[in-house]
Amino acid sequence: GAMMTYFETSRKKILYTGDYSQHSTALTGGYILPQNLEVDTLILCGLHAKQPDYVRYSDDLYKNIDEILYYAAKGQKVICRLSQLSKGIEFIKILNSKNYIHAPIFIDNETMKIISVMERLSEPILNIDNHSMNNFARYNSGIIITNSAYKDLNAVNFNIDFSLHEDFAEMKSFIKQLNPKQAIIVHCGGKSNNAANNATIEDEIMKDSECRTQFIFAEDKQLYIL
Repeated sequence: GAMMTYFETSRKKILYTGDYSQHSTALTGGYILPQNLEVDTLILCGLHAKQPDYVRYSDDLYKNIDEILYYAAKGQKVICRLSQLSKGIEFIKILNSKNYIHAPIFIDNETMKIISVMERLSEPILNIDNHSMNNFARYNSGIIITNSAYKDLNAVNFNIDFSLHEDFAEMKSFIKQLNPKQAIIVHCGGKSNNAANNATIEDEIMKDSECRTQFIFAEDKQLYIL
């Protein structure tokens, strides 16, 4: 999921974020901040802090799922290759909720091990349409979920990749809500390829007259004073 850590000393109040999201996903709720949280320094995971045109389109994922179920309903074999195991678990949970045709879904052993751990922690993932990959031979069609380079020329293939990171607008809202004295942006990607709009999160926040935040885009192997 997501995590933030709050440090309070006699002189400073520091909030350090991992990945975070304003909005709930299939597995994790959106962040909940204490009321009236005071932050002097925000150390922020800002992957898209220099990419104002980046928007997290959750609709793209659901369009893929609709297409996957369309082919499965026609009796075709569909292979869904996962870019990351964590995204794969999220994908399976959503696919199960949308599987109105009850197509059999076969999950490879590596992914199934992670699901077993999560289910022991009381996070339900699987349902009656889910099967181990070992049982695929009993069926002529279905949806295969795999983390490996499994290929089949007779199957319809999908590469499952989507972002769980906050987008530029969510990051802006988060910083404005906290209004810290200092924001240190880490894990930051390169600037947008869109020459017409290459503003950073600093450029956007500084337009707000109520903003008090000074920004630092942290560089590797440099020391910074909080």
